[in-house]
Amino acid sequence: DEAVTPRLYEEIVRTTLVSRHDAYRIASKMMFFGQWLRFAGMYPTYQVRLGRKGAFRFKQVGHGQREDISPERVGSLMEPYLHYSFSKGLVEWLEKHNRYSTDEAYEAMRQLKCAARLDWRALLSIDATRRRRALKQLAVRLPCRPTLRFLYMYVLRLGFLDGKPGLIYCRLLALYEYMIVLKTRELQLSQRAHSPKDLSSRQSSRDQLS
Repeated sequence: DEAVTPRLYEEIVRTTLVSRHDAYRIASKMMFFGQWLRFAGMYPTYQVRLGRKGAFRFKQVGHGQREDISPERVGSLMEPYLHYSFSKGLVEWLEKHNRYSTDEAYEAMRQLKCAARLDWRALLSIDATRRRRALKQLAVRLPCRPTLRFLYMYVLRLGFLDGKPGLIYCRLLALYEYMIVLKTRELQLSQRAHSPKDLSSRQSSRDQLS
């Protein structure tokens, strides 16, 4: 669902012939209902999408991947690629994000257990990628996350300027956030129910009854 435009292809060929970088960040244009979501799609959001074979690897974090390469070895390209996230329809998108939300719930549990590792300085970093990842770590700990995500995308990021497609997309992402929240709570309840202390309490109650 990611398409390289002719202009991006030309930039890739031109840049990789002379550049010293081992990887490159590329922005994406979110396409929805036949239009580019310039605001609701939070353009430009850069991710590493191009790299020299063998120079680095990706590791799984939540439902996505994160590159294990130092920032000074990563460059940025000017031309974006097109992201057709809904190319197979809303049913497929919902099924896919149902799976993603499960992965994100497990990642949220991991983040909540590592409160001391929250990178506060990264929130003010000039590196947009580092800042976005720190915001994601912080968001796990915030209340009313689905509502906050909708307001952030639709109001603060001017998603309303994308018209009806922008409204629908922002509501879908808020729903996705709500799925993550519910699954995280389910995991927390399951963890508490199977904690050693709880098991000990249950055993003590059984002993008293017997």
